[in-house]
Amino acid sequence: MHQEIWAHKTCDNAQTLKTGLAVIEGIYGRDGDGFGVGNDHLTNLVMFGKDKLRLDMIGMYLGGHEPGNVNLFRIAKERGLLDTFNPHEVEVYEWEDGKAVRRRLTDFQRTALPTYYLQRDGEPKYHLVNERFDYDRIKS
Repeated sequence: MHQEIWAHKTCDNAQTLKTGLAVIEGIYGRDGDGFGVGNDHLTNLVMFGKDKLRLDMIGMYLGGHEPGNVNLFRIAKERGLLDTFNPHEVEVYEWEDGKAVRRRLTDFQRTALPTYYLQRDGEPKYHLVNERFDYDRIKS
């Protein structure tokens, strides 16, 4: 229930705020709680895009998580804010020699960034939300 309420509030914000360019500065990724507890990982990523939800979905995937397990992206699709919640259906590019070159998502290295969000019974406090998700079976 908590995740669903949070997802709807986030979608309300995404729908209201018109972002020109969203940026994830990920030169260093941080696991843990993002502040006092955790470790820094050199990821050397700077990501940007016009669609903040798609960008967040790609960032989550590259952080070792499976976006299909997070209600935010499914709810955003149901509300018409996304056309997919499958990160492999999002076009990604790499800036190379002054040009944007189309890449597959799997061309980029993933860095496992355990978090305390969405902890299940029996899981360690800091874990990955990386359970396999069948995107073909669940379509909204």
